[in-house]
Amino acid sequence: MFVARKGDPIVCPNGHIGGHVERDILPSETLKPRGDFSITITNAGNHTSEGHSCAQCPERITRYSNGVYQIRTARGWIGHLS
Repeated sequence: MFVARKGDPIVCPNGHIGGHVERDILPSETLKPRGDFSITITNAGNHTSEGHSCAQCPERITRYSNGVYQIRTARGWIGHLS
């Protein structure tokens, strides 16, 4: 079972698309903020050390905590936090 499929949109809570998942992601995978080509952020606003915000509103579409990235898809946040 995959938590995200290739082509799934990365979205903010308001439904704005901020990028896409580039490959199928398994539940056991840990996403990393640099060097991980699992995601493409195409329409993001501000980028800080805590992640990306949406270009249309201030909501987060990615977040970084404890060395692990999480991305927000239509199904919710994915990525493991330690």
